[in-house]
Amino acid sequence: MILFVLGLIDFIGSILVFLTLTKIQVLVGLSVLVALTLISKGIYSIITKSYFAAVVDLVASGFLLLASASIYIHYIVVLLVGTMLFIKSLQSIVPEFLG
Repeated sequence: MILFVLGLIDFIGSILVFLTLTKIQVLVGLSVLVALTLISKGIYSIITKSYFAAVVDLVASGFLLLASASIYIHYIVVLLVGTMLFIKSLQSIVPEFLG
């Protein structure tokens, strides 16, 4: 169940990262809350030696924090990180449905 919740947080984070492509501030409070959650997940991933997950979480949270301050990143980089976060979320959600 905890894996499903963590995957759901990643899924919401990926949606918010993709919404930064619209160049509008997307619910600043929600994006900051999800960014802080992704930062804590990134720190936990470093402790458990899952470095790919840590880098994706920390970079995505940085993008969300920058977008909440109206600082936008190039769309190719945002698409790449958003896609990696989306794939990471599916790797957490799908096994919970199948198993």
